[in-house]
Amino acid sequence: MANLNKKYNIFLVKYIVVIISYYLLLLIPNNFILEQYLRSTAFFSSLIINLFTEGVRNVGDVIMGKNFSVQISFGCEGTEPMILFVAGVLAFDTKIKKKAIGVLSGIVLLYILNLIRIVILFYVGSNDIELFVALHDVYLQLALILIALSMLLFWINYAKK
Repeated sequence: MANLNKKYNIFLVKYIVVIISYYLLLLIPNNFILEQYLRSTAFFSSLIINLFTEGVRNVGDVIMGKNFSVQISFGCEGTEPMILFVAGVLAFDTKIKKKAIGVLSGIVLLYILNLIRIVILFYVGSNDIELFVALHDVYLQLALILIALSMLLFWINYAKK
């Protein structure tokens, strides 16, 4: 039992260190990487939207439609659910190859899901701003976090084999 508690504590410390490191990196002033990430997320979201609606474009980190625009900013870009997942993968005691598979596949899947979330929010915001606020501030963000944590549990099951 003591060994299990020790493993759990080591996992928890590693998990927290990764999360803290993520937030410390965000404190870098004029963070070029974050800025480019926000711009690319707006770009790819606008590409998807343009598959269904003409005339939508992005300017920097803003997606602009005929009657609605939305800015992709920190908190909306999907990195927090990603870091919850990645921290768990990196903290879990398993082989590097399994960690690499977990990190790469998790980031890609969560990025795609976040793009879908942004597209949904864009269409909802174009028609119902109150529903947009509810979905943006609570429901879709919570859904993405729950998906990330579910993915982590699924990956841990895979990594234990």
